[in-house]
Amino acid sequence: MAGLKEGMARLRAAYEAITPPDALSAQLSALAAGDGGSAAPAQNKKPGRRIWLRRVAGCAAAAAIALTITVNSSAAAAQALGGVPVLGAVVRVVTFRTYRDQTPAGNAEAQIDTLLAHGLADAALEEQLNQAFADDAEALIARYEADIAELGETGHESVVSSLGRVTATKRFISIEVTTTIAQGSAQQLTRWYTVDREAGRLLALADLFRPGADYVEAVSAEIRSQMQAALDADPDAGYFLRSEQEPEGFWQIRPDQQFTITEDGELVICFDEAEAAVAAMGTLEFTIPSRALSGLLAAGCPLSA
Repeated sequence: MAGLKEGMARLRAAYEAITPPDALSAQLSALAAGDGGSAAPAQNKKPGRRIWLRRVAGCAAAAAIALTITVNSSAAAAQALGGVPVLGAVVRVVTFRTYRDQTPAGNAEAQIDTLLAHGLADAALEEQLNQAFADDAEALIARYEADIAELGETGHESVVSSLGRVTATKRFISIEVTTTIAQGSAQQLTRWYTVDREAGRLLALADLFRPGADYVEAVSAEIRSQMQAALDADPDAGYFLRSEQEPEGFWQIRPDQQFTITEDGELVICFDEAEAAVAAMGTLEFTIPSRALSGLLAAGCPLSA
């Protein structure tokens, strides 16, 4: 944790010490004011965008991204810099450090990124998010090291983990980390981190629902319905629902199932590869319509009613 805090402090101090040129200062001021520094019609603006952030390799590149001052008002430039403009501030998600390993025999290798968020107005929330990034990266590293200790030189394993998608709105930010673990065949895993900027906390799925609400069954029933509709249209669709023939098939989500939220405030439930369908379908996402959650949502949650 100390290393994480020190790294954040170094990035922040160096970033704040930069004095941009006058023209850039005016442009950044316009961006902070919310007009983007341009005369584009208001109807062309969008309050939130799903932005695919560029992966940044290693601490040096992460620092370069964080310290870059060639920012302008265009969305393309923000994407290229790994920045997500939100509420007049630039919130960045960068690679803080990368764990790299290859065994002497060459039978196992890993590249695992630890992410760092910088620029959130809520310092405590930023620290909570960054601690979650660090804890999960360390757990993945520990899993890899335990695997190679057990495999010795006879087995094979490859682990790659890095930043995926980011969805940002005035209300929340949702960040995806994707991981591929290959041991003969490859498996894709996904982990979403969703922060409620108003409530100032990192959200679990249960936080979206009122206490005592049976959200697990409501969400699961909707997913089963969507799977069945797909199977009715195509019996080879690849989903496996629990039945006498498929006793291990899908029936319900976990209470802590991975999720994200769309820009429009819709809940999206996420599954790892082979968790709810044949492995060939990869990771899965199911958008849950608001009608399926009627009467279940917590007061003030970021989902649309």
